Amino acid sequence: SLTVADKTADQSNSTVNGVDIDDLTVALAANEILPFHAYLIMSAAATTTGVQMAINGPASPAAIAVQSYSHSTTSQLITNPFIAYEVYTGLTSSPGTAQRVYEIYGRVINGANAGTFALRFRSEVDTSAVTCHRGSWIQYFKT
Repeated sequence: SLTVADKTADQSNSTVNGVDIDDLTVALAANEILPFHAYLIMSAAATTTGVQMAINGPASPAAIAVQSYSHSTTSQLITNPFIAYEVYTGLTSSPGTAQRVYEIYGRVINGANAGTFALRFRSEVDTSAVTCHRGSWIQYFKT
């Protein structure tokens, strides 16, 4: 069935350590397939701070085919494929305080381990905040 989850509050991260985006995680059973599409409303404290994103999930996935679109300036889009968990986009700049949509979509085929699929984010500059804003969402279809 199709499910949509919404982010209910702003969440900031001022470290280079990735954190799960609250409200936008999905429980996965062993061998479950997860097609998903997420719109994340993101901003940063400064244009010299990159918003970096990744995905995470249960150990030993069978397959990951995920794509992201993110902003390195107010008008430039960057695409990044994800073929593994915890591989962050390498942005070193952003639109700063201007809120922009960052898009992540694709399909994860889980392996034998049940657990939680999560969208993650971090700052490219330690002590410079990046924020995922309320109104961000993920839609997914569990098969």
